[in-house]
Amino acid sequence: MKAFLKAYAVCLILMEVFIFFGGWMLFDLRGTGIYRAGAVIALILAIAVCAWSSTAQKVEALEAELKGQGKKGEMIEVSEGYGRNFLLPRKLAVPATADAINTMNLKEKARKAEEARLKAEAQEIAGKLQNCPVKLSAKAGNGGKLFGAVTNKEISEGLKAQYGVDIPKQKIVLDEPIKAYGSYQVKAKLGFEVSGTVYVTVCEEK
Repeated sequence: MKAFLKAYAVCLILMEVFIFFGGWMLFDLRGTGIYRAGAVIALILAIAVCAWSSTAQKVEALEAELKGQGKKGEMIEVSEGYGRNFLLPRKLAVPATADAINTMNLKEKARKAEEARLKAEAQEIAGKLQNCPVKLSAKAGNGGKLFGAVTNKEISEGLKAQYGVDIPKQKIVLDEPIKAYGSYQVKAKLGFEVSGTVYVTVCEEK
């Protein structure tokens, strides 16, 4: 409705300007009838403009986020030409048919369920870490300074070997290298904004 009123206003103004500058000579009318005729023609033109501009179709973004338009799986409205000539040939979107919408909804439901499952697993692992202190041994020189450093790979392997907790080394964050005997608290980024703490004790290798 808003688009129609806007189109009508533009057409009406153009028609009145046309009549004012001589367009009235095309009509066998006098006085206000001229402007009434202009209003009628403007109405017809507005309807035509709205009909022409309503050729947009809804599509579903599939492969990647469309910058400034929508994310994967979202319904967006684009012009027919843009959808037909750009999005669809590149398989970035599909026409928003009833089947496509239903498929999208099912995929979104499955995605959310999987995300919830993985987040729950991450929270469970974060809780387990409280009771899984990792003990690592290393050789050191005078003053307890290690020959080398304890890495996130060693901490990951220690968790796996000692407690069966599998956390990829990429998720174990060392603020600085561990180069001396002692106890340390190491952050583990488990995903879905869930973090845990790995308690690591490095002692002398026997």
